[in-house]
Amino acid sequence: MKCPADYPELADSMLHQLAIVCEEHNITYFISGGTCLGFYRSGTYIPDDHDLDVAMIFSQHCSKLPLALYSHGLVPDSHGEHENRHYWKDNMLLDITWVEPTGFYAAHEILNGYPVPTPVEEYLLWKYGDTWKTPMKEGYPFRHEE
Repeated sequence: MKCPADYPELADSMLHQLAIVCEEHNITYFISGGTCLGFYRSGTYIPDDHDLDVAMIFSQHCSKLPLALYSHGLVPDSHGEHENRHYWKDNMLLDITWVEPTGFYAAHEILNGYPVPTPVEEYLLWKYGDTWKTPMKEGYPFRHEE
C-alpha cells in the first residue's frame, strides 16, 4: 500500500478528484483524521500514515458517489463493511467516514485548499488527545472515531 507522504502527487490528485466529485454532486466533505492532523501541524502528509482520511455528510446525493469517483479513477472496495467507504487508486487508500452535520462537522474552515472540521484544534484534541501536537513514531491512539 502506498503512503500519501511517500507519493504526495498521487495523494494530492486523489484529494483533488474527490473535491471535484463532491462539488459536482453537492456533497459536503472534510479532510479528517491523520490527513487533517498532518496538514494542520506540518502542512503535509504524516510519514507512515497509510491512507487519506475524509469525513462526509451523508445525504441523498451520496448514492452517486461510487460511480462518480470511479469515473475519476478511484475504484471502490466492495467487500463487506468497507463498501462505499474505501476507494483505491494506484494502491493508495482513500478512507471515507460518514458523519452527521453536527459538532465539528457543522461548519468548516479551509486548510491547504480543503475543508476541515472546525474549530480544527478542538477537533484534533477530541480525536487524538493532548499529544496531537507532537509527532509520534508509532501512530496516534484515537480517543474518538469520527
